[in-house]
Amino acid sequence: MLIAQDEMRVECRRRVSSNPDQWETEIYGEGEQVFLKSIGLKGAISDLYRGIGLI
Repeated sequence: MLIAQDEMRVECRRRVSSNPDQWETEIYGEGEQVFLKSIGLKGAISDLYRGIGLI
């Protein structure tokens, strides 16, 4: 997971289950829910930026 410091943007990279040699990238922006499949975590992108002045 890569979290941008100057805008609300998160990139999640994960292996493709049918082909572990391939990776897929999911990009999330302002107002979206971030989903981390590997641990089953879902939350608002704004929660990641709370308290830093971007929201």
